Amino acid sequence: MGPNVGQLDGWLHEDGLQGVELRSVALTNDAAINGWSEDPVRFLRAMNVRWYADPTMAADTLSGLRVVARHPDLPLRLVEVPEPLPRAYLVSAFDLAAGPAEALRSSLDAGFPLGLSVVLEETPDPEPNIGKGKVVSTYYGQNDVRVRVSTTGPMLLVLSDRWYPGWKARVNGNDVPVLR
Repeated sequence: MGPNVGQLDGWLHEDGLQGVELRSVALTNDAAINGWSEDPVRFLRAMNVRWYADPTMAADTLSGLRVVARHPDLPLRLVEVPEPLPRAYLVSAFDLAAGPAEALRSSLDAGFPLGLSVVLEETPDPEPNIGKGKVVSTYYGQNDVRVRVSTTGPMLLVLSDRWYPGWKARVNGNDVPVLR
């Protein structure tokens, strides 16, 4: 979730939210709060969440979460989410959506094959085929993500990071489009 960036410079906001919020942050918040997914644990897995701190008793009722730590005096617990999607993975299948909200809803549908397909807003060129591949290594810098992959044909590299305008990508030193 987006941090309250304004507080870094002393700008307080009465509801604790930052004044300017990316549409992707707002959509994710709305999906979480209003239950777009019938399975909250699946929602957390899809968002690449491994650890979840819960100040309520709500996590205790969710099947599949494992409580790993509790605060001795407060109703705060740390839970582990089983099998979250990796931060970087390859797929050779995709569906199309008309926009970010439709894409998020589609990917949270119980029948959507998490980790095997992705929902995009446009058709990639070239289209992926039934190739096989694996992520060989990843590097996450402050403003840089580098991923080495090995594939048998065209595939899509999926990053489970928040979408930001202005992202750039290169494959073997050549600029390629970043698909949302």
